[in-house]
Amino acid sequence: MKLKIADLHCHTSYSTDSQTNPEELILTAITKGIKLLAITDHADIDYEDCGMPIDLRCEERKEVILSLKRKYKNKIKVIFGIELGQPNNKRALADKLISDNGYEYVLGSIHNLKNVPDFYFLDFKKLNKYPEMIDNLFRKYLDELIKLAEVPYIDVIAHATYVLRYIQAAGGDLSLNAYYGKYEQLFKTMIKNGKALEINTSNLRRGFGTTMPSEELIKLYSEVGGKSVTVGSDAHRVHEVGANIEEGYALARKYGLVPVDDIKELYI
Repeated sequence: MKLKIADLHCHTSYSTDSQTNPEELILTAITKGIKLLAITDHADIDYEDCGMPIDLRCEERKEVILSLKRKYKNKIKVIFGIELGQPNNKRALADKLISDNGYEYVLGSIHNLKNVPDFYFLDFKKLNKYPEMIDNLFRKYLDELIKLAEVPYIDVIAHATYVLRYIQAAGGDLSLNAYYGKYEQLFKTMIKNGKALEINTSNLRRGFGTTMPSEELIKLYSEVGGKSVTVGSDAHRVHEVGANIEEGYALARKYGLVPVDDIKELYI
């Protein structure tokens, strides 16, 4: 069955971890019946501080994405977005990036702690041997998410259990029960500041069996008064666009949440 919904988290070759051609991504989304597609390439504002040089190619990317947006406007609504990582670590640079580029949609992410590489690159097989260290790291991660929810131009908090993916992939078994208080604080901060929660479906296709955040946290978000969610595949390859989006929508509706099907809904 063709999708008739939105995928609000996708990457192209303007992200360092993707080789996807933007036009091919859009054409594939059209064939899947997706009506709203947000292209949200990475802008991890502090990666240079972690020894990972970046080249955002902002002007080129803007020209290409907006051109494709116009080209396919009668077939799909393309949103010129960005996934902004760790803005508080280099706030002035992050503020300038946003003010200079006119993004229609800003995902906020925490991929790393200050002056530490992306969680993807950490050796969790070793770290998992030290539960106190994992606990400390996870609490710091949540503190950064709470700070992120105070950044005015962030629309959505993305994959709010990102670090847990790598803990689990390395064989760790971290229960979230001890962190419900922190998550409640995060969700209440988001609600206060008008931020939506992303239901990121990428873990489903990766075999983890759950979305990011998990169903238990989506339920908590609803219980503390959260209403607005987005659903995103976090596609880095063409065939991943729209993957498991329907499961994300089903979870949202199970807990009385409202998936954003039109970007303007974020500003109501």
